[in-house]
Amino acid sequence: MMPAELPPAGAFCEVYRAWCNYYLVKPSEELIHFVLDSVVETPRYLDLAECPGVEPGTSISFDLAPVFSSLRFNQYFQTVCLSDIPAPNAMQLLAGCMKTNCTITRLVLTNLQSTYASYHVTP
Repeated sequence: MMPAELPPAGAFCEVYRAWCNYYLVKPSEELIHFVLDSVVETPRYLDLAECPGVEPGTSISFDLAPVFSSLRFNQYFQTVCLSDIPAPNAMQLLAGCMKTNCTITRLVLTNLQSTYASYHVTP
């Protein structure tokens, strides 16, 4: 018996929708399309800085909590880029994700606009 083939990006989009349901937030269709496109253009590399809606205060802004929750056990992405993201809790969310994710081996973290409190993560 052949194992079932996972959807694109290791089922990231399906897991993301489930986490959005958990957090009671509307899933970002822009993020979903961006992830599906990035699988083709830059496999295994998730550059959130390039994703439409990552900047807060716009009509297509999305919550980062379901994104990082979706990455906790994702086995598809090997690199995550967080550059120029004005999210005060980005580092704290990333730390929670990295506690369980063994596939992400490279982080690109530049010019994050996080507060000092978000760098102090308790186990």
